[in-house]
Amino acid sequence: MSFEILPDEILLMIYSYLNGIEILEAFNDLNIRLNSTISNHRKHINLTRKRYGEFNRYCRMLAHTNLGLQVQTFNLSNTDSNLDLLTLFRKQVWRLDEKLPNLECLTLLDIKYDGLHLFLSNIMSLEKLTELNITCDRTFSNDSISECFHKLIRNIHSLRKLKLKNIRLSLGSVDDGHNDTITDLTIEIETTDDLVILLHHFRNLHYLSVSIENFQALHAQQTFDHISQTQLNEFHLEILHAPDRSTLEKFIFVLVNISGLRHVKFQICLDPINKNEDAIDYLNGEEWDRIRMQFDHLLNFDCTLWAASISYDVDDLTEYVTDSFAQFSSWFVDVFETKSYFSYSYSYVCVFTNTRRLCGAEIKYVLLNKRNGQEIATLIERISSLQVYTVKNSYVNDEDTIESPSLILPDRVFSQLERIEVYADSYMYFTERLESFLKQLFSRTSNLKSIEISSAGSDDDFNDIEDVLNCFEKPSMSITHCEFIVKADYDESRMKQVLFHLPMLTYLKIEILYAFEDFIATVNTCLIHAKYLFYLELPIPYQIRPKTYGTMKENIQLWLKENTLLGDSIVGREFYAVMDRDIQIWF
Repeated sequence: MSFEILPDEILLMIYSYLNGIEILEAFNDLNIRLNSTISNHRKHINLTRKRYGEFNRYCRMLAHTNLGLQVQTFNLSNTDSNLDLLTLFRKQVWRLDEKLPNLECLTLLDIKYDGLHLFLSNIMSLEKLTELNITCDRTFSNDSISECFHKLIRNIHSLRKLKLKNIRLSLGSVDDGHNDTITDLTIEIETTDDLVILLHHFRNLHYLSVSIENFQALHAQQTFDHISQTQLNEFHLEILHAPDRSTLEKFIFVLVNISGLRHVKFQICLDPINKNEDAIDYLNGEEWDRIRMQFDHLLNFDCTLWAASISYDVDDLTEYVTDSFAQFSSWFVDVFETKSYFSYSYSYVCVFTNTRRLCGAEIKYVLLNKRNGQEIATLIERISSLQVYTVKNSYVNDEDTIESPSLILPDRVFSQLERIEVYADSYMYFTERLESFLKQLFSRTSNLKSIEISSAGSDDDFNDIEDVLNCFEKPSMSITHCEFIVKADYDESRMKQVLFHLPMLTYLKIEILYAFEDFIATVNTCLIHAKYLFYLELPIPYQIRPKTYGTMKENIQLWLKENTLLGDSIVGREFYAVMDRDIQIWF
């Protein structure tokens, strides 16, 4: 029976057992029919979250076959990897306009500053590109980067959608011409003057999301007058520092008169404020509801205001802000204490219509001990990151050390929580109440992706890791990232225990290792039991001998093959490793 007579449905079932590169290596360009059944794999390539070996195979195929001629959508990312995959890709598959000439959509995530210039100069030659998404690994801004993007916008006439993150542009040098092709734009800019230039230059925008560093008064030659003539249907504005309220009011007055506008979203951050009077001055319920009512004709208006306040008396601030917005049913207020520093309290203040800002919060020993389940659930309900501090400090009052009755969280799912850190700067103080809290939290956190456990004892403190992981009722199917900063002996049985609780790990970092044998055991156990792991970072063991250190430093790849299962013909995997202050291995 010939393979080629199988119906398409059977072929698709066979493909489901293979990953993307295996499908392409096996079936690409065998015949027209098979090319048709794998067309999605030929046209749309996503190299995010790939193992090192799989990534290299894709690069080799793009470099040495005609596969790139078919590619229309291409995603490339440094996310979840300390290895600069974008640089590796550029060294193997270059130039983009020659290898991927028909590219229509390009996404580059976590790109480094040096690589950004090189990619931008090449992207300008992609004549069919309609969508470009770029996220940098950190926020930066300079005239050189701004000029590159000005040239890119001028040169790519096919571009319809542009999304830039962690690249803050200055638009002062934009020429007087107009861009009528880009209809969807996400951008970060410096000043209010840049916003005026942007809305004047891009005349056909239907969607605009802009993050602005300083929303201050315009220079004399700039006005908001022409903004009402834009084609905007949806507008998102994020302001990173407390805006000049007079300028904001003028901008809103013009914004409400844009005839086609249907969706508006504001996210406004007030500078960290040291006096309650400053917060009271900004968070005036009557003023903000008057602004909301100006947008009452829209299909959707979403506004979030937030601030961090250090105050002697959080209760006064809580009472004022709550009372100020209480009479307006469209607004909600969250004011809660997150940290305590002797007589000071660090408070998070959030006022919102629909969407509360996702943020991080910290729960310390006293807060966990004094607050009831409803109060704690309200604190963490919509946050994305949580720190749990497990040390009972010496300045805690005696009455606060009396442990409260068992904690019962209300029956709700904490779907926004993605990262949790359980830590101590000395020995962990792992109480029954903390155990009860973590068990309930883990069982109701379906999207938890990352966990970090750290302590600073002086002996073998693996029990700190064990106490936290035993709070999982069953192995976690969502956590992919894990970091341990704990003094402990990591032998084979203990690593098996870790991987039993966290079987889906793709990223594992251990910061403290004493014994040479523990290093070997950790690598070998991960190879056998961590099926999805593609990044492992381990310190150089403290007890390593000088001669061994020299051999490792000279050729870490060869040393790992000779001393761990990475060199085993059955268990071993294709890998790449570097040794500096620690040892990093990509599978």
